[in-house]
Amino acid sequence: MAIITFSKALYLESYWSSVLFVSFLIFVLLHNLIHILQTLIVRAYTPGLYTAILLVTLYTVYVLFRLRDASLI
Repeated sequence: MAIITFSKALYLESYWSSVLFVSFLIFVLLHNLIHILQTLIVRAYTPGLYTAILLVTLYTVYVLFRLRDASLI
């Protein structure tokens, strides 16, 4: 994660760094969806549920919209 973020910051206008960074953000969103689905299937609390919903998912969506508004993706 740190290497991908650093490469995006270092090569801000580069197409390959944008593709790598957005791919990582989409992977994070899918991983958070898995936490939510696990909770629904098991019908019990799963670790990471609240963090996934309240912090990571909201921040990831925010970053994707900011990148789009800045025409970086």
